[in-house]
Amino acid sequence: MDRATEGVPEGFDDLSLEEQVQLLEALWRRIVPRVEAAPVPAAHRQVITARLRDVARSPQAEAPASDVLERLRRELSSE
Repeated sequence: MDRATEGVPEGFDDLSLEEQVQLLEALWRRIVPRVEAAPVPAAHRQVITARLRDVARSPQAEAPASDVLERLRRELSSE
């Protein structure tokens, strides 16, 4: 079994795209209430720690998410 189909329930590929999305949404609704219990991998913690350290060193270099998103939208619309 390749990674693309690993863990995919039997019959999933026989569903319409709409049915596949509905199934994924139902699964996600079951997962969300427990997401806080999921462990944070060490590599993720290292990235977060490094980014917080960068912000502490030069807070003026940071921008609010809304500004970054707006800049990205402008850049994408000009392509």
